[in-house]
Amino acid sequence: MDRLMHLLGLCKSYKDGKYNVEEFYSRLDTALKPEPETEIGKKMISIIFDAIRELDDAVFFNDEKKANEVADILINAIHKIQ
Repeated sequence: MDRLMHLLGLCKSYKDGKYNVEEFYSRLDTALKPEPETEIGKKMISIIFDAIRELDDAVFFNDEKKANEVADILINAIHKIQ
């Protein structure tokens, strides 16, 4: 659960303007990954992988709107898993 809260905090910090798109991508990429043997871990790894893939384009084009969408998707996914 701590890892979910870490990811949630990361997304909220980005949305609050504490990180730019590139830093959000970097922090998400290096975030502690949940352990894959748990059901939550499997879901989160998939969600994080998809988010990182989406953020690739956002970083390349410096697209804050796309990065905000990714943050919202992650926030919603974390709330559903909790």
